[in-house]
Amino acid sequence: MLVVAVGVVGGSLLLGSPKAGEAPSLFGIPLVPPIFAQSGGATFPDPQAGISSYIQRDPDLIDFDTIISLFDETVDSGDNYIIGAFNMPRRENTDPIHTRVYVDKDGFIIAYLTKDKLAADIFRWQLADPPADPLDTALSDTLTTVTDAIGAPPPTDASWYHWSYPSATHFSAAAKKGVGNMYMRIPDGAVFSENPSYSWRSDRGPFGFSCCGTSGALNLYDPDEMQTILQPHRNIDIFNVQELPTITPGSRYRFELESGSGGSEKNFLGVAIVYRMP
Repeated sequence: MLVVAVGVVGGSLLLGSPKAGEAPSLFGIPLVPPIFAQSGGATFPDPQAGISSYIQRDPDLIDFDTIISLFDETVDSGDNYIIGAFNMPRRENTDPIHTRVYVDKDGFIIAYLTKDKLAADIFRWQLADPPADPLDTALSDTLTTVTDAIGAPPPTDASWYHWSYPSATHFSAAAKKGVGNMYMRIPDGAVFSENPSYSWRSDRGPFGFSCCGTSGALNLYDPDEMQTILQPHRNIDIFNVQELPTITPGSRYRFELESGSGGSEKNFLGVAIVYRMP
């Protein structure tokens, strides 16, 4: 079940004591390739592709000239597709993440990170109040940029796939802001396709200020409540993406988000996991 102030994708990712009115979380999102990549021998034209989010829209709306004008960089093109890149801001126009988007004449729009990035690189924490939905990410921003430009419906129905891990079956993500606990239990028997990763942002001072005090801290507790300090208090604002320590599927872990000195609660945590269920 959900924990207050936590957005969840993946029913076995985050578990906590439910409160009145809370809905059960969703199951882990299946990783399914676009239909054009499901036939034997089919390949994606960008060998650098990693985690992706994609949609298909009316082919009549696809206008390559309009879409190319949006790109910060054109990566590749073919008879029926184009690939471009964006530098999407992840917080207040800083720390941009390089995203790519594939668009073809059949209406497929695929936003993705390159395979050198961790899954938690999808998160972006813009402004003082980031989105609660963990799937409102740099990839959804990329899809929205394209759909807005061509007048297509927004990407609320996006599917997910990891081009570097075709055997991966599921993707789970969760986000929490402020202070308190977030709980994680990965399904027993899961096999990680890459090490689970997290994105952490913590600013000093109360909301709207970063002049003084320390940033918040992030701790991880294992099933025996042994503590690992993931992010200590610091005298600077922090934004980074890292792998988690060794995690055992089937066990329950607890993230603790602490306030900074001066009462700052400007903490934002995102966790992403790509795995295969036998």
